[in-house]
Amino acid sequence: MQSPYLIYGKRPRGLVIFWPRLLLALGVGLILAIWAAFIILREAHPGLLLWTLGVVWVSDISAYFAGRKFGGRKLAPEISPGKTWAGVYGALAGILVYWLATTTLMIMEWGASYVFSRGFSLFFSLAFPIILAVLSILGDLFESLLKRQVGVKDSGNLLPGHGGALDRIDSLMAALPCAAFVVCLLPSLALPW
Repeated sequence: MQSPYLIYGKRPRGLVIFWPRLLLALGVGLILAIWAAFIILREAHPGLLLWTLGVVWVSDISAYFAGRKFGGRKLAPEISPGKTWAGVYGALAGILVYWLATTTLMIMEWGASYVFSRGFSLFFSLAFPIILAVLSILGDLFESLLKRQVGVKDSGNLLPGHGGALDRIDSLMAALPCAAFVVCLLPSLALPW
């Protein structure tokens, strides 16, 4: 197992005992934030939780396939050499299609006047999944940065070929707390899913 001291490339002198405890506290705090986000989104409505998970999954899948198909300029070659700007644009295109599909279904179910009369404007309904998609990309890059600084390719071998369990949830770790925060901030957004 790699030592957490390698995040800086050398062992810090004054933080020998403090650094592992700080990483542990940050990790526990992040897990608690994600757990709380799951609970908040589910309590608002299970459909909202599934919709948020769908945003992240569509973003990841679209980015992967667009990046593989079109390649091009690297997004952050020092952090994650496999990620490209084509993947970012693919994620945004996938989110646009997902937004069109889910918004159309909501309008068909409840009517446009009901959907957009609760503070859920057309602009916000499009901006919110885009913000979540960007956060999911940043979460993926952050996890790649941690792996790069520690000098490992995969975060574990629990899921062979997938980069480890952390690679499966890195995008969710960034997007779910933001979605839960918005739901807490704007409770009028709780549609009758």
